[in-house]
Amino acid sequence: SSLVTEWVKGKTLDQALAMAQPLLDRALALDPQLAEAHAVQGLIFLQQQDVVSGEAALGRALANTPKDNIDDFLNEPISL
Repeated sequence: SSLVTEWVKGKTLDQALAMAQPLLDRALALDPQLAEAHAVQGLIFLQQQDVVSGEAALGRALANTPKDNIDDFLNEPISL
């Protein structure tokens, strides 16, 4: 099992997302253009039914993905 799986083992989805939020905030504070963090943030917003914020975060993820890596980025699985 992965480190992430072990980290959230026994937690509800809401608990896992709450645990992830400070880490995403820190990642974005260190690198505001980190596409992966924006993508995960977008998925969290969508999970919370906040479509407007989710679309905005996913848009930032795409905007911060180098054009030569966009196909890899869009096809890379992201799971929560």
